[in-house]
Amino acid sequence: MSTELALRVDQETEDEATSQVIKLQPATTVRFIEGEGGCSMLEVETSESSGFIRGLSRALLGESVQIVKAEVKRVSGGVIDRFTIAENDGSPIRAAKRLALQVAVLGAVDLASNLS
Repeated sequence: MSTELALRVDQETEDEATSQVIKLQPATTVRFIEGEGGCSMLEVETSESSGFIRGLSRALLGESVQIVKAEVKRVSGGVIDRFTIAENDGSPIRAAKRLALQVAVLGAVDLASNLS
């Protein structure tokens, strides 16, 4: 299976939000949404649903983050998963770690699509 990986990173001043979006073609988007209370929300929108949530959870745990809250919403043609996550010590996810998390999640999506 051939996949194309596109990465867009927008970095603004220190006082403004940093936005990172990674897309796995044809239909997966992984992004961080900043929340209150020091936790980050990782949103994954994909057409893959078979075995996906298990692999995604393992990918996050494999990157040594804790899942504080998870929301799964089925939509026409796929799912939108939102994970409120934090470092294992409860601190916010460091900016340097976000890319590794996004890549790990995309790997889980790719693996799930190859197994289905």
